[in-house]
Amino acid sequence: MGDLRQRLLRLNFPDATNQALYHITQYFNTKDQDAGPEKEKIIQELITEFVFYQSSGYYSKKLSAIQELQLLEILCRYHEQHVKNPLHQEIFNAIFCGNETYRLSILNKLCSMAVGVRCVSVLRCTAAWMQAQEPSSYRVSQLASTIMEDYCHLVPGTLSSVQDAADACPLFACNLITALTNMYQMTGEQDTFPPAQLVEIVTEWVFTKQSLCLTSAIATPKHNTTPLPGLIRWCVMEPITQANNKDVAENSQNTFSKLHLGLLQTMLHGQEIGMRKVISMECFVQIINAVAEKACGDGDIVQTALNRLGQALQVSKATGLLSGSISELAGLIKKHPSNRLLDIVMKIS
Repeated sequence: MGDLRQRLLRLNFPDATNQALYHITQYFNTKDQDAGPEKEKIIQELITEFVFYQSSGYYSKKLSAIQELQLLEILCRYHEQHVKNPLHQEIFNAIFCGNETYRLSILNKLCSMAVGVRCVSVLRCTAAWMQAQEPSSYRVSQLASTIMEDYCHLVPGTLSSVQDAADACPLFACNLITALTNMYQMTGEQDTFPPAQLVEIVTEWVFTKQSLCLTSAIATPKHNTTPLPGLIRWCVMEPITQANNKDVAENSQNTFSKLHLGLLQTMLHGQEIGMRKVISMECFVQIINAVAEKACGDGDIVQTALNRLGQALQVSKATGLLSGSISELAGLIKKHPSNRLLDIVMKIS
């Protein structure tokens, strides 16, 4: 490591970074079982000092904004060139391991760039990285937040650039939806309502790609975290949230109705491909409690929400995607205004 480090220190950015990535790849490709911990240490030292320039040594000065953009381009190109390397994902994970703030910041920016330029290799690696995290974790939430900030808030009107992500990498789109449903909880408050254009994109994905919301469970059979619970909550809570906040997406009803239909079709497709128990009963408990907390009266708005809840509950049960017994909800359902569909679902459960 000493000689290699000295050679790299003689180079400036970006040459040192390109050389460091080359040697990191060589270390991964070397099948030396006895050098495990030592090899990992060398790899991390190279990444810290010559990829992110975060060491306290020679390169203690942070990259400039222009150099950081160059780094993103280098990483994007690197992953495109090594997409056929069977250790590609391991290398990606090594570069973006841990909770170091700057590394995660670069990952978020790299993913955002990959969405815009359709860098499939980066999206695939990021999707697998997200798959290994909790969807509500800080790291995944920050990634989703960065994409929303870049494509929705920073440059309004560019969110359509995200549209192709589902074709480029379905697993990324699936995990992104899960993260977004955690960001926008649809609790009845205005700031928890997702942007209208985002809802349109997600709706189009779900409605036209019936397996998309099941991709994470398909990719990892023991991985039961899917976007379904969060999207069911969106559909049930939409009429109540809209009624409580007149400034929110007034023309969203048709979009959410289409999303709701897409979710029911996804559940039916899940049954066809043998999916089981990917929606927990806790999902419905939380939704029922949210409706009880935010709903006012027993008018058409509440009935629309309860109809959607009843449909999702019945179809998830009938298709085998529901984990748990509907009878667990009996006490909670009684707290709501009477709803014919829900009453029927509870009676036949």
